[in-house]
Amino acid sequence: MGVAGRRGVLLGLIMLLGLALRLIYLNELVRSPDFQYPDVDAGYHDYWARGLASADWSLPPQLADPQIQSRPFFRPPGYPYFIAVIYKLFPHYSHLAVCVLQMALGLLNCLLAFILGRKCFNRSVGLVFAALMSFYWTFIFYEGELQTPVLHISLLFGLLISLASWWERRRFLEALAAGMLAGLAALLIPGMLLLLPVVVVWMARHSRERVRWRAWVAGVVGVVLGAALMIAPATIRNARQADDLVLISSNGGINLFIGNNPTADGYCSPYIGNLGFFGTCFDYPGIVRQLERRLGHAVKYSEASRWFTQEALRYIRDQPAQVAGLTLKKALLFWGPMEVGHNKEDHYIRVFSPLLSHLPGNFALVLTLFVLGLILWVGTRSEEATVDGSERKTSALVALSLGFTIVYFLSYLPFFIAARYRVPIIPLLLLPGAAGLCRFGELVGRKRWGAVGATIAGGVALYVLFSINWANYQPKLHRWHFDRGVVFMRQGNADAAIREYSAAIDAKPDYEFARANLATLLEGKGDIQGAMVQYKTILTAGPNPQAYHNLGMILLRSGKLEEAIECFRRATKLQPTMEMLRCSLGEALRMTGRSVEAEQEFSRAIRDNPTAVQARTCLGNLYASSGKLNEAIACYREVVAINPNMAPAHFNLGILLKRGNQNAEADQQIREALRQDPGLANRMKQKR
Repeated sequence: MGVAGRRGVLLGLIMLLGLALRLIYLNELVRSPDFQYPDVDAGYHDYWARGLASADWSLPPQLADPQIQSRPFFRPPGYPYFIAVIYKLFPHYSHLAVCVLQMALGLLNCLLAFILGRKCFNRSVGLVFAALMSFYWTFIFYEGELQTPVLHISLLFGLLISLASWWERRRFLEALAAGMLAGLAALLIPGMLLLLPVVVVWMARHSRERVRWRAWVAGVVGVVLGAALMIAPATIRNARQADDLVLISSNGGINLFIGNNPTADGYCSPYIGNLGFFGTCFDYPGIVRQLERRLGHAVKYSEASRWFTQEALRYIRDQPAQVAGLTLKKALLFWGPMEVGHNKEDHYIRVFSPLLSHLPGNFALVLTLFVLGLILWVGTRSEEATVDGSERKTSALVALSLGFTIVYFLSYLPFFIAARYRVPIIPLLLLPGAAGLCRFGELVGRKRWGAVGATIAGGVALYVLFSINWANYQPKLHRWHFDRGVVFMRQGNADAAIREYSAAIDAKPDYEFARANLATLLEGKGDIQGAMVQYKTILTAGPNPQAYHNLGMILLRSGKLEEAIECFRRATKLQPTMEMLRCSLGEALRMTGRSVEAEQEFSRAIRDNPTAVQARTCLGNLYASSGKLNEAIACYREVVAINPNMAPAHFNLGILLKRGNQNAEADQQIREALRQDPGLANRMKQKR
């Protein structure tokens, strides 16, 4: 077997081992408690994709309407549309199908890594690069998440390979393909558009070496045209469907504000000044409504983004010293050894994973290989008497990947830092690292022991340096336990959830979210006093609207109506626009016979939340019990207009219409309710 054949066998073995690792992790993943319960950004992606695939925009429990259909894209649309196609093709195995296809993409990335490594250096580097892509734990982890990194890496590899082909042939089609891939990547992360100037400058630099400026102009036109073709549908959709001029997505402003405000700490904080809580993207319409109240007029998403941007820039201008220190901290976090958690605690997910915990490598090692690879590559070039065409190509492509890395890092520096956001550049760091490993092997083969010893010593020194946690980031064990508790709670496994919430409180005694959820579970098991202790413990640390609300609900169910009303009033003072708080206060007032005050609370909730269905339902019930039948019918008509998939609302509307002798429409509403939920009639009878 020739050299080429042996390398082909090695590549096949690398791919097979990568496949085996992914199958092992997939088996582990489907057994994990959160596999069927995506949350935060993954939950938003899941909801969006399901709406696109099925036209069913029913909301998950206790989440506000994100208004995806009527507003410009808040998050970039590329990934939700990608998984929507998968959901459409595999409706009964949606999460599993996404994971399987993303792991297939991960293996494709190993093949693309081989191609790119061969184009940049040689086949040996390509093999090592493919192996690093195949075995590194973070790639395998994110292939199992409803997040963008694996698809982003595929597009980035395609972009680099297209530009490598352009360097070889200088044809318009390669430039057009590169632009289209960059545009698709921008639909995942809009900051990818900042790579286009790097491409333009790179093309100009290397057009001078080989061909006339005409080739550069054609290349630039191809890249810009390709990117524009991919981005245009998103821009047109935002303008036509939402009447708002937003290029791709409108979340840039609030993300910049999160990264630059008086309370910013370099991480993603859910508190947006006095505008409310921004725990997930489902909360953003509420933030905009609060901003509208502050500004005194209706606000489009583009205007909201500009407002947040201006506030962030004002802070940057007025507090340069604080911003400089914060920026340094974010840089240290980005390049630091720790996995900065965001939607999940990546560090502890790896620690407690049977597979990922045993895979070698970490970000400090990636940086070490990157720096050593560059040093050894530069040293190799200096030994060459002449620089041939292949070396010029290597230099050009390495310069391009370095340019991408630097610009990508700078594009995230003004915002906030999370490990997830640096994953797409890890392959760009591993490419020189693979070349360095091959060069090190050559030094060993030539028995250049002095150089080998110096390389090892330098590598150890670099690894120690890069392993220092300069930003002093500490992974959150309490958050890992809390996330598991949430999932067990959704599954109905109260005992497991209690254990996880208790562990979270042991790790962080002042963790109010864990105490609140623990209190809910304790109340469900009949331990009312234990639940009240948890809420009162939270409130000793300071006012908390959710704790006041939940304590009020316990008091309400215990018959202590006036104490419950006082808790609800305190909650609404802290979060005046939250629909649930207003509805609970209104219901308590109704139960004490204060119907006028109750009506005011429900109406206030509707005024603050135009798509509120809970408040309209409560108001409709109030009108019905007061004999205001037409007003009650009007409320329920609004409920089913806002959300046509609410079977109980259709059923109740039908009952009210029958009371009003509108029998034909009543029968139609009841039939629709039973079509959506055949067992609803019996449950309603039992409830009554």
